[in-house]
Amino acid sequence: MTGRQLSALLKRHRQAEERTSWQVGLLCSTLANFSMRAPKVPLSAEDFMPGRKVIEPTDDEIAEDFANKFSLIAVLPGVVLP
Repeated sequence: MTGRQLSALLKRHRQAEERTSWQVGLLCSTLANFSMRAPKVPLSAEDFMPGRKVIEPTDDEIAEDFANKFSLIAVLPGVVLP
């Protein structure tokens, strides 16, 4: 098997995995959207696909994480740590 054949075979395999994940995600989103307690914002198939959606932290979460990491390093006078 040549390198190009192997590359093409791996590409087909990735596409098949992606298609399978999308089909399962579509089934899950349909069940969730039409359930007895449907979400306010409709869910999509991508919401149920692993590795598809990256949840970005908000600015407040980043600031809190930054403050927590550096609270161990520097303690200001008069500040009481929780």
